[in-house]
Parts: sequence; C-alpha cells; structure tokens
Amino acid sequence: MDPTVGDGALLRAVHSRYEESVTLLGIDVNGKTVRNLRRERPDWCLSQADCLKSESRLASKAWRLARADLDVVVMNPPFSHRGGGGAWVEFGDFAGHVAPAVHFLTELISNLNPRHGFYAILPDGALRAERHEKLWAEIEKSFEVRVLAKLRTSLFAGARVSTSIIHLKSGRTIRNEPAVLQSKNNGSCRCVDIVRGRVPVHKARTSVIKDPVPFIHTSAIGAAQHPQSSDLVLSDTTPFVLISRVGSWRSPRTLEIGPVVLSDCVIAIRPTHRPNLTDLFEDIVEHESLFLDALRGTGAQYLTLRALTECLQKLGWQPRISRSGVAPTPCLCAAETRVIYGSQ
Repeated sequence: MDPTVGDGALLRAVHSRYEESVTLLGIDVNGKTVRNLRRERPDWCLSQADCLKSESRLASKAWRLARADLDVVVMNPPFSHRGGGGAWVEFGDFAGHVAPAVHFLTELISNLNPRHGFYAILPDGALRAERHEKLWAEIEKSFEVRVLAKLRTSLFAGARVSTSIIHLKSGRTIRNEPAVLQSKNNGSCRCVDIVRGRVPVHKARTSVIKDPVPFIHTSAIGAAQHPQSSDLVLSDTTPFVLISRVGSWRSPRTLEIGPVVLSDCVIAIRPTHRPNLTDLFEDIVEHESLFLDALRGTGAQYLTLRALTECLQKLGWQPRISRSGVAPTPCLCAAETRVIYGSQ
C-alpha cells in the first residue's frame, strides 16, 4: 500500500518488479488525483481518504484491506507545511511537535503492521532534526531503522531537497557498529565534551563589555585573529577542536587561547585529557568524509549533536553532550579515573 499515492509512481515501481503477484492499494487525500488514477489503473484498489484522520481512513476500503492483510507500505509523505510549529505527536514516551513527514510516518507505524515493514522517502531534516531525536529514540525501541540510500538533491522537480530512503521493520534497533580505528593512546581517557555554541551573532556584542574575550563564529574558525569580542560571562573554556554546525563544512581547527564565546553556529569538542587534543583533531581531519556525510538537512546543511556523537563514537571517542557555559565534565571512564582536567 501507498498511503500518499499521488500519481502512483511508487506503486508502478512495485508493479514493474512483481507484476500480477501482488495486490496494490493506494490512498490519497485529493479526490481528483484518485479518480484520474482509477481510470488509468482499474486493477488497483484506490481510495480517497486523509490518513492523518482516523474517521476518514477507517471509511476507506484500501485502509480496511491494509489493516486486515498487508505485506509492505511504500510511501513518500508530504515534506512541508505552511507555517505553524508542526503537528503534535505522541509515541511511546515522546510527546511534541514534529514535521509533516514525521507526523505521517508516526501515524502509519502506530496503526499498521505490515509483515515486511515500511519503506519511506523522507527529507533528511525529518531524520536528523534535533527536535525529532527523542521521537526516533522511541521508534527505535520498536523498529529496526535502516537508511538504505541517500537520494540526489535534484530528484524532485522544482526543489533542491536532501532526502533518504529508510526501512522500518518490527524489532529494536541495535547500534553496535565497531569503531573505525583503535585508540591511539593505549587505553588512556577518550572522553570528550560536545559543546554547542549558544550566542547569536547579533547578541554577541552588548553596549558595554565588562570582560572582553574573543567571539568565535564560523567565519573565524580558520582565522588567526578574532576581531570580534563578547563578554566573559558567556564564555566557555578551551582547549577545543572547533567545527561548524551549519552551512558548508569548514576545516576544523584547534583553539587553546583561554575562554572564548561560541557562536550558535559553532560546535566545540573538548577532550577531558588535554594531551588528546592533537589526536582528536587528526582523527576528525583524517575521517572528514564521515562528518561530511553527517552534515545533512532538507535545505540548509547542519550537523546535529546526535549525528556528531555517532561520528565520534565510530572513531573510538566517548562523547558527552555538555551545556555551553558550564564547567568541563569530569572524566567518567575507568581508564582515567584519576585524570584532572588540564593536567599533563
């Protein structure tokens, strides 16, 4: 079944592979679209219904057949909405507003149980947006979630959008990928803090700066000097490896100049064991493609804290997300329980 069948492109693809060996069901909210497709494909079971509304979908023959016996859902749900903060969704322990594609997917996985799961084309923003992280964590308790392919940005006419094909099948997602490389320091502490900057550019400079410290924006990541300043009260403590959070990937750099104020477009990675700064920097540079792949977004590219955490874990580090403006997190790993931050 395709619950957002449109012109039938996904069902045609299924038909081209399996021909008459499968029954095809389609639903769409647009009555004209359904009528046109019925004339073209009288052998398909097609219904007009809104799959986001219980009464509407239950009145649909295609939905009732799907509830009774279903092998697979294929779907390309709507990506955007006009204004607003998104739909309110409750799933497991999650409750919050989500984007339309995620709303649609959540509604389907809550009400259908296909034998071979759900195949969906989703915008990368739906997969990686920070507001969806807790929801995906809940989904992964009940479904094995796999990204099967990343699609070209020009796939959809009239829009440049980053999308992926995902598969959800009943069964908990297990994340046990091996590290890309082994620890370079023979069992010493691999703990790092991930600190997302919090200060927008327009708020960096107040009318009076009592204790000026450098302000680090994406444009200053590779700069030798930092002409803009902000106030010490907003600062975080180096040493850092700095990377950009939004926009084009910029080569990372190390920073060891004392306290700095971080722009909200910058992420700082701080090793608990200070001598590991060089190893951390070299790992990121050597495996830059890993981070480039994580820099995704439906429109503007950005790096979520979850995606960055996964990248660092693959490289053998132990990342902890730390709030900007707080003291460095003490080392919690068994290998270095006696390390004091900043010691040699």
